[in-house]
Amino acid sequence: MKDHISLSVIIPVYNAADHLSRLCNSLCEQTFKSFEAIFIDDCSKDASWEMLCDYSKRDARFHVHQMPRNLGAGCARNKGIELASGKYIHFLDSDDCYAQPVALETMVNYIEKSCSDLALFRYNLTASCSSFQRQAVNVYEEKVWNLLVGKEEANNLSCHTIEDIQPILTLPAFPWNKIYSRDFLLENDICFSHTMLHEDIIFAWKSLVLARRISLNTEVVVNHYYSQTNTFQATNQRDTYRFELFSTLNEIDEFVHDIDAKPFLFPWLARFKLDTLNFGIGKVNRNLLPSFAAATKHSLSVVPKRSWKKLRYLPFLRPIDRCKYFLIRFFPLAYAYVFRFLRKFVKFHG
Repeated sequence: MKDHISLSVIIPVYNAADHLSRLCNSLCEQTFKSFEAIFIDDCSKDASWEMLCDYSKRDARFHVHQMPRNLGAGCARNKGIELASGKYIHFLDSDDCYAQPVALETMVNYIEKSCSDLALFRYNLTASCSSFQRQAVNVYEEKVWNLLVGKEEANNLSCHTIEDIQPILTLPAFPWNKIYSRDFLLENDICFSHTMLHEDIIFAWKSLVLARRISLNTEVVVNHYYSQTNTFQATNQRDTYRFELFSTLNEIDEFVHDIDAKPFLFPWLARFKLDTLNFGIGKVNRNLLPSFAAATKHSLSVVPKRSWKKLRYLPFLRPIDRCKYFLIRFFPLAYAYVFRFLRKFVKFHG
């Protein structure tokens, strides 16, 4: 019965027919059985919807819903939250899968025992890119996890507020490396942006900042697959949708400025904006760079002066980071061209 479901797994789907078998198999293999999988098809153009309907006939725990039109992963996840009945919620991308059969059991048991609003876990990254890029993705995250967790046991049940674990704010805003209390999300009206890209940024910041109890677990629960050639993967979109980044950053600006009691957030927000804008500069089409650079400069102009002063004291800030941040802040277009040239140079000679 739905009343007894412990976990709702929410999966937005768009043109994922090539990956659904891997995902569904990893769900069926889970040792934890008290879950529902809510697949939200975002008007796929391939065979995804038909495959989902077939899976739902074979497993009563699989529920499918189709959006009225293509609205993006954020709106699809919001619909999933609306339909969910589990005590806890976990999000999974349709081209990912669980890293081990005990993944759901590990997450649910941990958040239950720690009585957290949300719990963070580790993930495997499988990328069809160079080892240099894979290392670039992981090195900073490793440093942050080592700083926050250190030598604690993987199943340590201690809980924190965001003030205790501030560096976590600079990590990528993935929703799928966390498990959430559904009541916590609903009580705080935490949802994803209604944008096609960068929809998870405000969700990540609100959930981390508003949570009263956050727990960290070093167990790996998700295999995340990243491809530079998959044009349907949001990470690889290069068109004008990239400019939606600025509206989502504005959302965070408004949210953080409304929380007067947490001034420590401002320098972390400045760093997050710089890193996120750096990512956007590397992704947007070349012909859009001048407009993107101008919007970048404007977005950073609203950062309070005190944030820039405090930014220099944040951990893991290398001299090369200081140089990069200076260029992004004052000369974003020049930085964009140099950054792309160096990236091509490294790729060619790598």
